[in-house]
Amino acid sequence: MKKRKVSEILTSGLFIMMFLSFSAIISLVLACLNINPSNMSNLAQHIYIIFMEILFITLIIFRYKKEYKANFDKFKKNYNSYFKKYLKYYLVGIAFMMISNLILATIFDGIANNEEAVRATLKISPIYMYISAVLLAPILEESIFRFNVRKIIDEKWSFIILSGVLFGLCHIVSQITNWYDILYIIPYSSLGIALARMYYESDNIFTSVMFHLLHNGILVSLQFLVLWKRKFLFPYL
Repeated sequence: MKKRKVSEILTSGLFIMMFLSFSAIISLVLACLNINPSNMSNLAQHIYIIFMEILFITLIIFRYKKEYKANFDKFKKNYNSYFKKYLKYYLVGIAFMMISNLILATIFDGIANNEEAVRATLKISPIYMYISAVLLAPILEESIFRFNVRKIIDEKWSFIILSGVLFGLCHIVSQITNWYDILYIIPYSSLGIALARMYYESDNIFTSVMFHLLHNGILVSLQFLVLWKRKFLFPYL
């Protein structure tokens, strides 16, 4: 194995571990600054989290700046063809996600805890949710689950499956309260597998970022419209 390959594996492994420990890291920074998060307003907390997310994204892009620049330059020229070619993967992924979510919701009479957390945050801080979930999360999560995971595992289907499952697991692991909550890994992994396949075949991280951003943007916008309707059009329902 080449020295550069070993270096990339170690670096990518470090980035993945940092992502998995992100909540602990942001808490540790506050502790080092002798700041009690419970004394911070919601606005201050959200600004701080956004700052840390941007800092993390910047760190990853800076480390792989040549590859990101080459990917972005290629994406600017071919984004239309990427969209047309890989839209089918997104549609299949979202179909599996919707069907599995519907089955689980019918059986267990509820939605994924992660989805409940997103809706609760959207009610309190819609602007924060748009910035974090729609603009930053697609870049950060694709950089971790696609770009960096592929640095470690490059065999096509091993990468696609592992990337998708890790993506699904990270969306539920902190929200597990019942044994059946683990089953919600299925819908999240369905989308993750679709994003991983389009990234592998296009060999361009901005392809999966585009569809991830589109996905989150549509979902958050729909949820916001539902909340807005209830609040302003039907305030007594």
